[in-house]
Amino acid sequence: MNKARIKKISLLSFLFCVYLTGFTFAEESYSPVSVITEYEEKGAQLTLKMPSETKIEKAFYRLYNPVFNTFAEGRLGYSEPLYCPYGTEICIWKQKRDGSFSKALAYTVHPQQDAPLMEVISPQSGAWENEQYLIINAQKNTQIVYSIDGSDPEQFGLVYTEPVLIDKTGFINLRIKAIKPFRETEEKVIHYSAMRGQLPLPPYTTEKPFTFMKKDAGYRVLNWYFIELPLGENGVYLLETEKENSWQTYTGPIFVPRDKDVLLSWYSDDKEKMQSVLLPKKPLINGVPEKPTNKPVLLQIEKTASPFIFYYQNSERFMPDDLKGTAAFFNPSGTLFDVAEEESKHFFLRIRAFYDGVPHGDITIHFEIDKIPPLKPLIRFEPDHSPSTKPVTITASSGAERERLLYTITPPVYIKKGEEIILTGKENAAVEYELSFYTQDEAGNTSSVLKYSFTVDKNTYYIDATAANGGDGSFQKPFTSFEEAFFTLAEKEKTDTPIRFSLKTGITVPESIVLNIPIIIDGNKNQIEFAPEAFLSVKDCSCELKNTRISRTSLPDSKLPLIQAENANLILKDCEINAAGGAATIQVTNSRIECNTVQIQQSKTDYAVCFQLKDSAAELHNVYLLCEGLIALGVSADSSFVQLDTFVANIEPQTVGRVIELWNSQIIIDKLSGKRIPEHKKNTDIALWYTKSSKVTVKTLPIFRGFQKGVQSSR
Repeated sequence: MNKARIKKISLLSFLFCVYLTGFTFAEESYSPVSVITEYEEKGAQLTLKMPSETKIEKAFYRLYNPVFNTFAEGRLGYSEPLYCPYGTEICIWKQKRDGSFSKALAYTVHPQQDAPLMEVISPQSGAWENEQYLIINAQKNTQIVYSIDGSDPEQFGLVYTEPVLIDKTGFINLRIKAIKPFRETEEKVIHYSAMRGQLPLPPYTTEKPFTFMKKDAGYRVLNWYFIELPLGENGVYLLETEKENSWQTYTGPIFVPRDKDVLLSWYSDDKEKMQSVLLPKKPLINGVPEKPTNKPVLLQIEKTASPFIFYYQNSERFMPDDLKGTAAFFNPSGTLFDVAEEESKHFFLRIRAFYDGVPHGDITIHFEIDKIPPLKPLIRFEPDHSPSTKPVTITASSGAERERLLYTITPPVYIKKGEEIILTGKENAAVEYELSFYTQDEAGNTSSVLKYSFTVDKNTYYIDATAANGGDGSFQKPFTSFEEAFFTLAEKEKTDTPIRFSLKTGITVPESIVLNIPIIIDGNKNQIEFAPEAFLSVKDCSCELKNTRISRTSLPDSKLPLIQAENANLILKDCEINAAGGAATIQVTNSRIECNTVQIQQSKTDYAVCFQLKDSAAELHNVYLLCEGLIALGVSADSSFVQLDTFVANIEPQTVGRVIELWNSQIIIDKLSGKRIPEHKKNTDIALWYTKSSKVTVKTLPIFRGFQKGVQSSR
């Protein structure tokens, strides 16, 4: 065995022996039995080590494993290791040559734990009424230094030797550092505030300690399952629940399963006096969460009428301390544990049960109350733009092993491929996804929710006037013009699914665009500038323009409209249109037009009209227009149906001006206002004129200013 391994085993032996002292009382002398422990994955190898100055003839053990419900006993050799699975209850004692028994050593074989160098009892983080005491538990040979201003305690701090009052109010940045030989260090930072109040100063911020007296009963209960009697090799005992109900010779601590009440009797070595003691069933604890929780934990003894009295203490690890004097009373009918919001705490409870003043054993419980919300998940989209012409791959991670990623995707048009989520979209339709992502930890805490809206439209193409020629219409390689886009897509099979164009920059249209397939153009607030003789023609299909600014400056005598629809469905949303010269701004024949949040400015030297409708239907919502010309007209409808909702028209004619004129048409008016500019000029204009064959329905009275008459029909 090399030196490093010898050193490791010696250190583990030392720590293990120190750890065991927490299971005994201060006034008892420790057993000279010494055990070397070598920890393995599922258990430990125990080897007996005898002091060289003591000549020991025999050493014995009894062990019980509650998990496997197995019992074993035998003689423990000096060099042959005894393997014990973790969770095994073991009792070891010696018998000297004179027949007397040593005090037994009993404990539970646990996995190796690295005890912290220190545990800060007080103060705790938070706001407190008065100044706080600094109280620290630390391992032996550990130097503690601290500072209360956030500075490095090793350089500017004070040495901690005993509980001390931190005589300071306000916000305190407490830094504490534990230093062991060979420079092993551990540091803790505690932020708290203290306010000097009228209440009496409490001793420190921790549980109120209870004190109790241990009864000298003449026997010992070693960690529940082993009863050590004050007998030699001639002593006898009786467990009255045994089938034989016969007296047995005492050979060392007696194993009792503690699964039911049992009466134990024994005679002293001289057989003159019999003693008896009731050993109640080992109690069980209910309410222990199996995993971290964000709810309060109520622990209860399974049988509330338990004859035991319970005390407990809580520590980050079981420090080498005595339970006596530092424990709090455990109410068997229910003891509640909780933490504040956005805080987390590991509870390492050690509950000791006393019956008739005698400690019978500890019940160790570990659970975690965690109310700290986890971090938001990490989400990455590829491609990261919407709408996307390709399936979108989502890489999402929670960022922590103990957290899981939760999400909702509607509609559920996606596939899961390993850790990736792929929004597949549909071949002939755009899919508008609503996505929500959040993380949830083991305790049930959830992070804030990340919400996304994403569109996968395999019929979407991008246009960027500054891009290089030869693009494929993707976000990375957009088309440079409508001409290039239409030329590339000429061979695409015609369907009823609209092709979507998304503008990345403003664009100039040198020649007219004639559409005969469904098109959606999203300008993304960019401008489409038409050449003087160019216009947009929509025939036998649908066209939607949104988030777009459209402009054209034409020759004064031009007879071309800016937008023309024939046997079509035309939709304009969130658009601004500026036309100078030319014919009507929007000319619609045998079609349907819908406008929502649209501004139009039309100026011309002769006849100017914004909407020219024939044999069509128009729904105009939230429309603002300014029309200037020799004759200025907002809406001219012939054999059409018009519905207005929040329609504002400013008309600035040189001769005749009207907001609306109807020829054999129907109109429904709601929130209509019109103004003739200038208002004071005398005129014979009529704001709303209609033929007798027309029908006007008014939901709210229109408001007209500057016109000689508001409404009039033909005679």
